[in-house]
Amino acid sequence: MTKFYFYNVHGLNVKSSIYFPELTSGKQDFDVTIHFKNEKSFYPIKSSEKQGFSKIIDTAKNIIYLLDNKPLFKVKNGQEIIVNPKSTINTDINLNFLRSLILGAGMGILLMQRGNLVLHASALNMGGGAVAFLGWCGSGKSTIVTAMNNRGYPFVTDDVLTVKIDKIDIPLAFPSFPRVKLWDDTIKHMPDDPTLFQKIHPEVQKYFYNLENSFYPNSLPLKMIYIIEDGKKNEIIPLKMQDALINVAKNSYCINTFDFDSKMKSQNFFQCANLVKNVPVKRLIRYKSLEKLEYLTQIIEEDVFNVLK
Repeated sequence: MTKFYFYNVHGLNVKSSIYFPELTSGKQDFDVTIHFKNEKSFYPIKSSEKQGFSKIIDTAKNIIYLLDNKPLFKVKNGQEIIVNPKSTINTDINLNFLRSLILGAGMGILLMQRGNLVLHASALNMGGGAVAFLGWCGSGKSTIVTAMNNRGYPFVTDDVLTVKIDKIDIPLAFPSFPRVKLWDDTIKHMPDDPTLFQKIHPEVQKYFYNLENSFYPNSLPLKMIYIIEDGKKNEIIPLKMQDALINVAKNSYCINTFDFDSKMKSQNFFQCANLVKNVPVKRLIRYKSLEKLEYLTQIIEEDVFNVLK
C-alpha cells in the first residue's frame, strides 16, 4: 500500500507519495497530488533537445519535463505532478535533485496553471509585510535574503514567489518552504558551519541551506519589490509605473513556457499591472562583491522601513 505525505506549500495543501523533508506539514484535505505513475503519455518522447533539462508542451495544462530526453515528470491541469518512477534510474540525476526540480520548475508551472501570479523572486517578512527580490538565476536573490535573514528577518520563499491579489486589491505573498540554494562562493562568507550546507548535485557547486528556525509560514501582504541588477555600486532607484511593469513582467516565472497561449500571457500581464499599481517597485543596484554584502543589507533595511513607517 502506497504511503502518502501531506504538506503545505505556496498556499496549497499537497498529497504526495514522495517524501519531501524540506516541506512543512499540511492538511489531508488536499488541492494537489504528487505521485509516481507509469503513464502512457510519457512515451514516445519527441524533443529537439537531446541533452540537458528540457520540456515538451502538449498544452498549457499538460507539460512534460525531461533530462537528456528522458521523462522526469508531468505537470497537469494545475492539480497534479506525475513523476516517472524510472526518472532516477540510468539518468544523471538523484532523488535530491529530482525533488528540487519538482519544487522549482514543476511547482512554478502548476501554480501558473491554477491562475496565480508567479514571480522569479525570493522574499522575507520585514515589519509584517513581504519584501520581494526579483531576478534571474545568478542575480543574488538567495544571497540577499539569506544575509537579511541573518539580520533577523523571517524567511518566506526562495526563487519562486506566489502572489494572489484579494478582492480589495491587496497583494498577498505566500510562503514556500524553509530552504535556500546558495553557490559555494556565497557559503564561504556565511557565519554558519559549512557542514550544514547540503550539496544539490554531485557535479554542481550549489548547496541547500535550511532555515526552518526562522521561517514565516503564513501569507502576508506584499509591501515592496526590488528588481536586482548588477552595477558599480550599491544603490536603490525608484521605478516609474511603466518601467516597473516591464521589469516585473520580465521576472514572471517560466512565462516563456506559455508564449503560445495568448490568454495566459494576457492574464499574467494584467496581474503584473495590478501588482505594480499597489506595490512600490525599485531597482536594487548590486555591486557584485560579497565583501560589500553587509552594506547592501543596511541600505535595504533603511529603505524598506522608510517606506513602511
